[in-house]
Amino acid sequence: MNRAERNIAMNRNIGLTLTGLGFYALLTLGCSDDPPTRAQGNQGPTPPTRLTARFVTATQIRLDWQDNALGEDGFEIFEAVAIDSNFINIGTSPANSENAYLEGKNSALKYFYKIRAYSSDGNSGFSNKFELEGGSMLARLELEEGTMRCAAFNPDGSKVATGSGDYKVRLWDWATESEIRTFLYHERAVTRSQFSPGGGRLVTTDDIQVVVWDVNAGQYNYSFVGTRPQYSPDGRFLLAVVDTTVTLFDPTTYNPLHVLARTDTELFFSSDGRWLITGGAPIRKYDLNGVADTLRAVQTMNRYVDSTDINPRIPVLEGRLNAITPDAQFAIVGSLMIRMSDSTVVRVMDNFGGSCFAMSPDGTMLAAGTTDWKILLWDVATGQQTRVLHGHTYSVYSVAWNAASSYVVSASGDGSARIWGPFNRSL
Repeated sequence: MNRAERNIAMNRNIGLTLTGLGFYALLTLGCSDDPPTRAQGNQGPTPPTRLTARFVTATQIRLDWQDNALGEDGFEIFEAVAIDSNFINIGTSPANSENAYLEGKNSALKYFYKIRAYSSDGNSGFSNKFELEGGSMLARLELEEGTMRCAAFNPDGSKVATGSGDYKVRLWDWATESEIRTFLYHERAVTRSQFSPGGGRLVTTDDIQVVVWDVNAGQYNYSFVGTRPQYSPDGRFLLAVVDTTVTLFDPTTYNPLHVLARTDTELFFSSDGRWLITGGAPIRKYDLNGVADTLRAVQTMNRYVDSTDINPRIPVLEGRLNAITPDAQFAIVGSLMIRMSDSTVVRVMDNFGGSCFAMSPDGTMLAAGTTDWKILLWDVATGQQTRVLHGHTYSVYSVAWNAASSYVVSASGDGSARIWGPFNRSL
């Protein structure tokens, strides 16, 4: 069987779909940095570079690479399903192509890929190897230049709002990786974004101004001095830190309703909107149900948890409040899960680290972005780290979940926001 006949047979047998779509300039992490070389003993084509792979659906994988060859006849695609298994030639892609689709895959498995160019003069050396784990990158929302500072899903999970270093807020259809509209008002880098519970409003900040947008009209609605804005899940309040003081506003009139304690760290609502947890020293818990004119903390954690309470080698990140469980009964303080009622340490998070964090709405997973370009996931019930996701090429500034706890969106200094998933605890 000649090469062309094998190509047709492989396409039929494994469902390999080859396309001529344009090149996506993707960088590869977690792979060898050695430059590709020609195969020994021949004058074959220049090897392809920058091979990446991602799940497009739960059963379809897309490969992208950079074609560096002139006069190649095509590319051979090699796959392995275990790190110590042999690579198998699963098919070919036409000359001048820079991507391919692979059908019939299983997102619960881990795959490894490499490719090479071939011609009548011989084969090139191999590209970099790329490791693809199930629950991986599904979409990439990319700026032409600059940094992506924040990203958030809308309530139904179909759209993503991003803020960037060029002072712009953008609304995206992430499934098609297309920009829907741009919002202009900020005069500094936009660092946070969040939709209202109904999805009709979007609140953003540049760490000096809080701006509220009408999403459907694509227009500015209101602004005030403040930072760290977020809507309560029940829609009763718009929270912001004004002059280091936590303030609850009416989300319609923007009148201040309650002024709480000062804080210089994160703030979190419980999923039902009843509880508000504020970071700092001490960490405070407020009951927002049946509030009167003055709100008082119903509970405080007055002592920072010290690593010597369990093990002097456990990193605690100086007691930073990183996340809370949806019922507000537990807090992730540093690397420790602590029961709010009595400050008891109930769990140590394995291999803990990160610069930004997000608890999944169902409370089963914790996500983090890191300064070394990774997305980390933990199983909250066990404290075990379950995933390390690669793809960004600069520090990750924010992570956020969709409402169904199945996808994560991350924003990075590499100028992209990326959607990862699908995730579930059985993987």
